[in-house]
Amino acid sequence: MHGDEHVIKFTEACYRENALQPDPRFAAAVQTAQRRIAPRALGGGAATIPSG
Repeated sequence: MHGDEHVIKFTEACYRENALQPDPRFAAAVQTAQRRIAPRALGGGAATIPSG
């Protein structure tokens, strides 16, 4: 499990939209978000992204 609340909410939104209008780009977007945002347990998340 990823653990970052932003990734979780994004995943839920993509799941809902995919149920209404199936599109493989939703799954691809979730996978990309999971790779790019560090899991919360490892000290990741939006609060730790360096600015500048």
